[in-house]
Amino acid sequence: MLLTRGGLPNELLIELIELTPRADQATLCRTSKYIQAITLPILNRTVVLGESTSVDAFSQSIINDPGRASATRALIILHRLNYAKSTYDSLLKALELLKFIDYFSLQVTSGTYCYETFLHRLDRLTFPLLVKCYISIPSHKIRVQNVTQFLSRNPTITHLRLWPVQGPYAVSDSDWTAPMLPNLQHYRGTSALLPAFSTRNLRTVVASLDPTDYGALRSLANPELPFAISIDTCNPIRRPAETLQRALRLLPQHMPFVTQLRIRCWDQGNRMNPNVIHDIASRLPLLTRLEHFELNFAYGYATRHVDRFVIDAESDRQALQTLADACPTLKACLLVDQSWKKVHGIWDEYPTTEFQKEFGFSVLDFMD
Repeated sequence: MLLTRGGLPNELLIELIELTPRADQATLCRTSKYIQAITLPILNRTVVLGESTSVDAFSQSIINDPGRASATRALIILHRLNYAKSTYDSLLKALELLKFIDYFSLQVTSGTYCYETFLHRLDRLTFPLLVKCYISIPSHKIRVQNVTQFLSRNPTITHLRLWPVQGPYAVSDSDWTAPMLPNLQHYRGTSALLPAFSTRNLRTVVASLDPTDYGALRSLANPELPFAISIDTCNPIRRPAETLQRALRLLPQHMPFVTQLRIRCWDQGNRMNPNVIHDIASRLPLLTRLEHFELNFAYGYATRHVDRFVIDAESDRQALQTLADACPTLKACLLVDQSWKKVHGIWDEYPTTEFQKEFGFSVLDFMD
C-alpha cells in the first residue's frame, strides 16, 4: 500500500510504523519527504552506535540539524574499537544537544587512551530527563572521577549500572567523590562503589558483595520499602562456599527487611545441593519480610558436560518444602529451572517465565 499525504491519519501511520523492523523504517524514510518526516523521529527514538562511520553519521546529522535531537530518547554506544579524535569531538558536540534522552549507555570492552580522553570530557554533559544509565568505568583513577562528576550532574538517574573495564588499576570507593543521586533505586555493578553513593531509596542491588558492603547497603536502603538483592557467590577464586556462608550470616544481620532474594552459588555437578539448601534454610527465618526467593547454580569446567537439565521433581519439591517451612512469609520460589507460587496456602507449580516477569529482577533487564 502506498502511503501518501491525505491517506491514513498520521496517528495511525505512526502506530503502524512503530510495529515495523528498524530496517524497514530506514527504507520508509527514503520513500518521500512526507513519510520521512513521520518515520525519522521513530527511527531515531532509539539509536545504537558501533562502528565509527555510524557515530560520524549520527553526530553530523544532529549537529547539522539540532531539531533532530529532540527525537532521540535512548542512546547506546557499543565502543569496540578506537575512534579517531575527530569522531569523539563530533560525538561530544552531538551529545550536548541531546536534552531529551532517558537512557544513556556507554559500553567498552577494553580501555583505550582515546576512550579515556573522551571520558575526561564526559563530566560536562547534562541530560535533564535521564533515568537509566550504563557506563563502563576505565581502570584509571582520574577517569573514574570524571564518571562520578557526570553522575552528579544527572541526579534524575534511578537505574544505574557501573562496570569496571579490566585493567591494572582496581577501582575502589576511595577513588571517587560520592555522586549525589537522591533518586537512585536500582543498581548493578561492582560492590566496591556502593559506599560512595548518596541515597536512601535504593531498592534493587545486583552485585558480588564483600563483608563490608552489607553495612553500606543498609545505609542506602529504606527499611520501610521493599528491597531486592541478588548475591553472586560463584567466583571460584573467592572460595564460593565461604562466600556463601558469609553472605548468609551478614545479610540477616544488616538487612533483615529484604523482601526479595536471589543467590547464585557454585556447584560441582549436583543439581540441587542438599547442603546448600540446608544452609540457606537455617538463615531464612531471620529474614522476616522475605516473600520471593530464587536460587541458581553456576557449574564448573569439570562438570560442564553433566546433564544438569534432568528434572528430579521429588528432590525439587523437597527443597521447596524445606525452604517454605523455614520461611513462612515466602510467597514464590524459583530453584534452578523450577518455580512455584503459593496460592491459598498451597504451593502450585508456576511457569518460570511468568515467575521472572512477576517476581524476577526484570527491573534491571535493560542492562543486559
